[in-house]
Amino acid sequence: MVYFLFAFRGFGVLLYDLPSSLFQTKRKTMDRNRSGMSISNLILPAILLIPLWGMMSGDAAGQWTEKAKLLPNNGGDGFLFGFGVAVDSQGSSLVGAPWNHGAGYQQGSIFAFHESGGNWIQSQQLLSIPSSDLDWFGWSIDISESGEWAVVGAPQGDFSPLPGSAYVYRMINGSWTLHQKLSRSTGYGGDKFGFSVSISGDTIVVGSHSAENGSGDITGAAYVYQYEGNDWIEKQKLIAFNVSAGDQFGYSVSISGDAILIGAPYKDTMAGTSYVFRFQGQDWQEEQELLGTGVMLHDQFGQSVSLSGEWAAVGSMYDSDIFQSSGSVYLFRYENYSWYQETEIHLSDAAVGDTFGHAVAISGNTLLAGAYQSDALGNSSGAAYAYYFNGLNWGREQKLLPSDGAEGDNFGVRLALSGNMALIGAAWDDDQGLNSGSAYIFDLTPPPLSLQISPSPLLQNQPAQFQVSNGSPLESTWLVYSTTGGNCTFSVPQLHVVLDLCPPGQQGGYTNPIASGLTDSNGDITWTLTMPAVASPHQVWFQAIQDRKVSPVVQTLIQ
Repeated sequence: MVYFLFAFRGFGVLLYDLPSSLFQTKRKTMDRNRSGMSISNLILPAILLIPLWGMMSGDAAGQWTEKAKLLPNNGGDGFLFGFGVAVDSQGSSLVGAPWNHGAGYQQGSIFAFHESGGNWIQSQQLLSIPSSDLDWFGWSIDISESGEWAVVGAPQGDFSPLPGSAYVYRMINGSWTLHQKLSRSTGYGGDKFGFSVSISGDTIVVGSHSAENGSGDITGAAYVYQYEGNDWIEKQKLIAFNVSAGDQFGYSVSISGDAILIGAPYKDTMAGTSYVFRFQGQDWQEEQELLGTGVMLHDQFGQSVSLSGEWAAVGSMYDSDIFQSSGSVYLFRYENYSWYQETEIHLSDAAVGDTFGHAVAISGNTLLAGAYQSDALGNSSGAAYAYYFNGLNWGREQKLLPSDGAEGDNFGVRLALSGNMALIGAAWDDDQGLNSGSAYIFDLTPPPLSLQISPSPLLQNQPAQFQVSNGSPLESTWLVYSTTGGNCTFSVPQLHVVLDLCPPGQQGGYTNPIASGLTDSNGDITWTLTMPAVASPHQVWFQAIQDRKVSPVVQTLIQ
């Protein structure tokens, strides 16, 4: 017999298709974190589908695990492999080495990797066409959500006087093929066009932080391209209303759907700021300036930006709220047609000069931020930190370190995040020569929900502990069981899980659950339950469940 429950606005529970309970039933008032929830006088139809009270949206938090270290087949001194990074949700990766001497001094190149049988294999090396010295091709990279398109910046490309360039590649039959070199209607030497790039769907944005505003002031700009027919067409040059000379608007860019986030970290004596533009049917219009609370001179707020749906992350690498230049990351949320500051994140282990927020990436409910000058594994060895939004707040900090990190590697100088895949650059790693560089693949695979029961076997009329761990934090959790087996298939569509417990009969009926409650901030919960009296040893199969998570079956006896 399988027992499970659905909460109803916090006042009672509904259970359906249940025969008589193995456990004794008594009326109790509901307490979120103790065993037992009362149905009181609430009698509801068994066919009614009820929303889950206390459920949090989004993916479950898990542990980030290093899966691979990426190195080029032909690395060398000073290549800075890992200074540009991009990854899609399947693990297909592009790593830039902007100072690689491919066909010229610091021309730069891109290395493509794909996963095969658990290993990441280099499949291509891409060079700018035409190429020249000091292109810095691969300084910035992004891959579309579909994995079909990639855009690469070369901020000193196009020969003297180095106006910069950007290239679009298309994935065709498993290989990246140059589709187009992006052109601009206006541009001058030293614009740094391609210093930052981002792509979402059929739209590309390219930052040019030293571009002129049309009046001779070097304010910076960003250019928007739309895919039409078979070409990427320049649609608009973006400049915020209140930018001034030297603001370096376009230093960082990010696009998600119909919104673009652009950083200007040198505005107001390097205090910095950022701006959101939104597509309004015909063109892109400035929507709102995002400036974090308490930003001070030289914080360089806007050094890095990342946009994902309703969330915007902005790095402030020289923020000194905790220690000098320890850094911070601000998170903004879009609600009711306006952006507001949700929180500011500082490192729990902050130290002087960490520069946390130098790089940021946000995907869904997950934030990744780099502190490339952290001394975790030696002076400036670097670190990255992951955070998860549980529906109430951003928390559950996890510190990511490379397995072989060393002094001066600058792990976290660049990072990319897509779904459960992360790619983190360590551009000053010395594995293939001085400052040759490397990059690391990390994978977020949520650990299975864990259920531990003690004692075993269970003793009638005696207390027993049911401990759940590895759950999503602050999320409703249920303990369910069967007395007929644990090798069946029983779907619970409301929770998006399939139980292994053998299903109940068709007698119907209502009863109290064994236990339910909210996990703590670590995703754990423990119940102490008194076992019922049994006439003879009785086999029982247990599972714990959350939305989209289910523990392995635990089989035991009550005796």
